[in-house]
Amino acid sequence: MKLYSQTLVFFFLFCSSFLLGQERILDFDVEVEVKEDRSIEVKEYIKVFSEGRKIKRGITRELLDSRKLENRKIKTKYDIINIQKNGINEKYHTESTGNGFIIYIGQREVFLNPGEYTYLIHYTVPNQIGFYADYDEIYWNAIGTDVDFKIENASCTVTLPNGAKPIQNFAYVGGYGEQGSDYSVEENGSILTYKVNRSLSPYEGLTFAIGFDKGIVKAPDFFSRYGTTIILGLGFLFLLPYFFFTWWKYGKDHPSPTSEIIFDVPDNLSPGAMAYVKNEGRKSDVSFATSVISLAIKGYIKIDKKESNSFFGGEDFSLYRTLKKKENLPVEESNILDFLFETKDYISIDGEYDPRMSNAMSTHHSILKNKYHDIVTQGNNQKYIILPMIISAIILILGIVSYASIPYTYGFNFFFIIAFVILALLGIILYSYLIKKPTIARLNLKSRIEGFGMYLGLIEDFENQPEPSVDHFEEFFPYALALGKESQWANKFKELLEKMNYRPTWNNNPDYFIYGTNFMPHFRNRSVTTSQKPPEPGSGGSGSGGGGFSGGGGGGGGVGGW
Repeated sequence: MKLYSQTLVFFFLFCSSFLLGQERILDFDVEVEVKEDRSIEVKEYIKVFSEGRKIKRGITRELLDSRKLENRKIKTKYDIINIQKNGINEKYHTESTGNGFIIYIGQREVFLNPGEYTYLIHYTVPNQIGFYADYDEIYWNAIGTDVDFKIENASCTVTLPNGAKPIQNFAYVGGYGEQGSDYSVEENGSILTYKVNRSLSPYEGLTFAIGFDKGIVKAPDFFSRYGTTIILGLGFLFLLPYFFFTWWKYGKDHPSPTSEIIFDVPDNLSPGAMAYVKNEGRKSDVSFATSVISLAIKGYIKIDKKESNSFFGGEDFSLYRTLKKKENLPVEESNILDFLFETKDYISIDGEYDPRMSNAMSTHHSILKNKYHDIVTQGNNQKYIILPMIISAIILILGIVSYASIPYTYGFNFFFIIAFVILALLGIILYSYLIKKPTIARLNLKSRIEGFGMYLGLIEDFENQPEPSVDHFEEFFPYALALGKESQWANKFKELLEKMNYRPTWNNNPDYFIYGTNFMPHFRNRSVTTSQKPPEPGSGGSGSGGGGFSGGGGGGGGVGGW
């Protein structure tokens, strides 16, 4: 019996010593002083018992860099004034985290002896007061809900500024989101002291909220509330007059000449050149396709069409060179022959990459650009778009910075940012169209092309028009393709061609009508895909046979600890 009693005593003493020696926070006392400039000064007195387990060199304190204030998430900035251990200044360093930073108190090479230590963390935080209709408010987590240790005693003393009296106050005890009321509060004028009536388990905290007299703490000024909208409004005040006055001075168009029907090619343009000018340098595949058809009709190329064997179907083409000697060809057509048939007298246009097609299309576009770029861009006045684009970007950046950095900016300012982006973008798009002022020479050329297109696109007969013939049909057929009039041009000659049992010699399709109206989209698509180099395979190289990834190779991030 005596041995049994001694064993129980020994076991009780062992457990008691273990519990008494457990690392914990003995006292966590916080002092918060509210300043008239909307900042707060915080002193945290944290008395801990260290056993050398988690608390080896000192304690850590995480400070979060954002919070909600007046129903809006804002950045929180901290100015650390002083950190002490047992009343003596202590060395520390900080490390950033994803949502703030951690203060590591102590030195890496200095380890604590087991025992009690009292730390002071002294810092200030600007812009922590909320402003409401009937009161101003300090709402602060005195002890956060991410503390790793048990807290035996917790309290917080709040001093309001300049004798302000509390109108209402609440505190909340417990884990994140809980509204525990295990506390007492003592009011002494403008000083309130909260004491938690029990120990706090790990990850339990203390939060207080005090509403006090308005007019004592300096309220945010007008710019702090509406600064983003003011900045964006100033942007509009610049852009709108700029758009109007520059358009009035540089963008009002010359009177457009009336287009009259003409029966011959204007300005001796080639089919490819006409497509380039008509589309103002865009749709280079249209220009290329019309030049190929022009070469075929002139007898330099034969085009064979067949059903594609690819999964998606469609049509493939083969081009065969039929004449070696070149006579009186436009340079853009001559270069097509040189590049497409550089090594062979045929080329397959089936969607598989062929560098000959790529070189031919790019050179064809470059030649037309060198010859006609100035003509199609004269009077575009694109230089006047640069300034509003730069100003819009600057205003937008300033607006975003203002919204993100000024804590008291009203939330609706964000919608003005969205509105500015939409309106500025639409304004610049519209302005880029209106500021164009084509030269008289450009307008006259456009009018002549439109007049020629009228002849190609209208079925009825006109006085003094050329006599219908197969040669005339074929001569102008590439121009009809260039201007998108191929169906109308084929219909204009349908009766004549059927009467003469016309079958084109420059392609292998017996039906000229179907060939003419369906050729362009299929040929353009196959030409583009045949000219495009396929992308490089793989993500970063190898993977030892498995294809690679999770992270794609290289160094990996992660792992924590102190």
